[in-house]
Amino acid sequence: MTRVRLKVLGMTAFLCVTPSLALAATPLIESDSFALELGGYTSSTTGVQHRPYDVPTLPRTTGLAASLVRFEWRAYISDNITIDVHNRFFARVSSAPTDASVGLGSTVAPERSVDLQSIIVEESGLLVEHDLDRASASINTRAGDITMGRQAVTWGVSLLFPVADFWTQFSPFELDTSQKRGVDGVRFLTYPGDRIEVDLIAVDRGSVDDLSAGARIGWSSDMADYHFMLARNYERIWMAMGSAVDLDWARLYGEIATPFLPDESQLELPRATLGLNVLRSKYTVSVEYHFNGLGDDELLAGIAKAEVARGEQYLLGRHYLGVAGSYTPREFITFSLLALGALDHPSMLIAPSIDYEIAPDIHARLLSYVGVGDRPDLSGIPVVPSEFGAYGESYFFELSAFF
Repeated sequence: MTRVRLKVLGMTAFLCVTPSLALAATPLIESDSFALELGGYTSSTTGVQHRPYDVPTLPRTTGLAASLVRFEWRAYISDNITIDVHNRFFARVSSAPTDASVGLGSTVAPERSVDLQSIIVEESGLLVEHDLDRASASINTRAGDITMGRQAVTWGVSLLFPVADFWTQFSPFELDTSQKRGVDGVRFLTYPGDRIEVDLIAVDRGSVDDLSAGARIGWSSDMADYHFMLARNYERIWMAMGSAVDLDWARLYGEIATPFLPDESQLELPRATLGLNVLRSKYTVSVEYHFNGLGDDELLAGIAKAEVARGEQYLLGRHYLGVAGSYTPREFITFSLLALGALDHPSMLIAPSIDYEIAPDIHARLLSYVGVGDRPDLSGIPVVPSEFGAYGESYFFELSAFF
């Protein structure tokens, strides 16, 4: 029996309810013409996953442990050249074979023609690897900033359901959301006016046929921000636009991205999000409705799509509603809650967490992912009646330190 692998929402903005650290890097070398800094972080996670249904040849309950160390090197050459290199060391061990769809390392790495990843150990239940997840040079010119090499890129304003973040997305179950995985490309960022930004990018997707590129223009007024994007990503051409309006008590935003398949001369259904974000000194609340035009009425068909396998999207259905919030009663502790609902295949994902600041650069976190909904039946022909109901329950303890 083939194991059914389920993935759901890619959600960059889980950061909005999960505290993160950003400490200054440590200077290693300083001179008039050259400087070298080192920063980074390490995290260690232990957890347990339980599926309340049977998967052939696998136990219902699995113990997990994972560690991540990231060294972030930055060199400054003269006044206008910056070089970034990140070493990403990752290790995971589990009591049973796992597809790592929940926990550290669950985000799909972008397709790259140049493989800078080294698998040190890969056996059943054990993985140790190293990756150069950043390797870029940035040049500041009068015309704009040029960045060449492996870099992180984020487009769009959607918080819970990325609509126009074409280049790379977080898995919804990724515990390490401090740094996005890097894509290989060339980027030119310029500011032709005080309130205008133009972003041009070409991205390697692993083959000449999948070479991708895009252009984004953003402008702002006193009350709102606007953006328009045109991009080719893999086999699709996307046209996207969005806006974020600042109200007296909240921020209202919306975004829509419409795909076109040139090979089939077919205009597909769009991805769209409408959301509201309330930000206060001690709490935040975000609410979003999302329509996923690339979703499928049959979840098993959605699981098999190439877009899901390569991390281009993590949604399987069409209609979603999400709520995220955080509360910080004291500066050293934060309570967070995320709830995602699949409306066309009724189910819900509930993810509460508690973050405790042991020291300014050391955090401890308890969190869980609980899927509510009809469970799949894999005893014969696979039947998956709900999206989030397939995930069961996962509980984690994470200890992170930044340097």
